[in-house]
Amino acid sequence: PVTFGGFLDTYIDYDFDSPPDHNRVFTTQPARANEPNINLGYLDAKIDLDNKVRGRFAIQAGTSVTANYAAESAAWVKYIQEAVVGYHLTDKLWLDGGIYFSHIGFESWISKDDWTYTRSMVGDFSPYYQEGAKATYQWTDSLSTQLNVLNGWHNISSNAGSVALGLQVAYAPSEKFSATYNNF
Repeated sequence: PVTFGGFLDTYIDYDFDSPPDHNRVFTTQPARANEPNINLGYLDAKIDLDNKVRGRFAIQAGTSVTANYAAESAAWVKYIQEAVVGYHLTDKLWLDGGIYFSHIGFESWISKDDWTYTRSMVGDFSPYYQEGAKATYQWTDSLSTQLNVLNGWHNISSNAGSVALGLQVAYAPSEKFSATYNNF
């Protein structure tokens, strides 16, 4: 029921402006110039107990991690990519909680799964990760909804009393067509 995995994304970037500290401003990938670097690396463990309990714990590092988690008040949280556990309450309802990937957006935090890789403006203005709880209900084989109760926007370590809600409606009548509506 437990599987282990990992991923490593490296890069070499050359910036003609040659920033003296090697930091490229206003970018998250690649964030460092004129040196080889790790954009994203992670190790993970996933658990699936007879489709009743599921979870994933992953640790991460890299220049994209440093750039995207810069606003977190606790430095240690940037090393946690996901720490989520879920329980199958009924045949159609899952309840998950912890730190998990955002329900919003086409772009994935994992660069190998991101069709644009270098991140679009839309991707940079939507959260990559969130902390909270989500309930996912599978109405039919092709229609599901999800409600997220979150610790704010792109936020793990502080809250300042802010609670956010997220909604997702996903419709996939075939393997070749799907439509998803996300709200925050």
